[in-house]
Amino acid sequence: MTRLGVLLSGRGSNFQAIAGNVAAGLIPAEIAVVIGNRPDAGGLEAARQRGLTALSLPSKGLDRETYDRQLIDALRAHNVDWVILAGYMRILDRKSTRLNSSHANISYAVFCLKKK
Repeated sequence: MTRLGVLLSGRGSNFQAIAGNVAAGLIPAEIAVVIGNRPDAGGLEAARQRGLTALSLPSKGLDRETYDRQLIDALRAHNVDWVILAGYMRILDRKSTRLNSSHANISYAVFCLKKK
């Protein structure tokens, strides 16, 4: 089954819509991890309430390359196949993260994490 990593920055309304559709079987995948770049992001608690792994990976004070490396390491540690940006308010540097991008629509961006 496809393993999703969901990135968020706020209350998690986009994440909750995605998680609801995964739970209903409308998205044939499982959510492997939810990562927030703000420790107070409400979406992290929403993920925990659903029994999902939720990680706070604060970006404040880190340069982009350092943060992106930590993020990719966390996604790889959870064997993520696809990364979903669900209200994620950081710009990912394609070069440092080595992601292939494909935009699903205006609200969401979907990335495939390259396997090493």
